[in-house]
Amino acid sequence: MTRTLLSNYLTEKGYEVFPAENGLEGLRILEQREIDLVITDYSMPRMGGKEFILPIKKTHPRLPVILVSGFGLNENEGLQPIKGVLYGYFEKPVNLGLLHAAVKKVQGETLYE
Repeated sequence: MTRTLLSNYLTEKGYEVFPAENGLEGLRILEQREIDLVITDYSMPRMGGKEFILPIKKTHPRLPVILVSGFGLNENEGLQPIKGVLYGYFEKPVNLGLLHAAVKKVQGETLYE
């Protein structure tokens, strides 16, 4: 549901969006297309966000990644290894206006810490 909502919202804002059901599909998209930003959920089937983000940062170290999660970033110890590589982080339910502002500022911003 979140993937569809975000995909539709960003498409309406004029962005080209390549939705993926899980991290494995996301990695395939990264192999086939030039991507400017990854927005991923933490909890996905087959390959979750944490397992998806780590290979992205190895193969595309400068690619900004925004994580969406139902968990608080500081509350979930499982997120700590990826905290320093995130461009941004949003808890569900996602504030679409704030997400859009983050997407517009992708270039020139620093990593989320």
